[in-house]
Amino acid sequence: MSRRIELSTTVYPRECLRQAISAYSTVCRIEVINESSRECVIEINPTPDNRDRELLSHEFLNYLLDLTVEHYLKNKLAV
Repeated sequence: MSRRIELSTTVYPRECLRQAISAYSTVCRIEVINESSRECVIEINPTPDNRDRELLSHEFLNYLLDLTVEHYLKNKLAV
């Protein structure tokens, strides 16, 4: 069973989202359903052996948040 999530592109850089999708490619399929300048809608589809979609979604979002914080800190420290 899939789960759709809307993400603000102002908060979550596309580069971080792509990295997170790549990192989670072995445990789920994540598709970008709709993308605009302000938001990105993704759909998370767990693999058959990962049936807990809520847990998987939360873990993915936590990982995405971690990548995003690292991205902003790295850019801030580079200035």
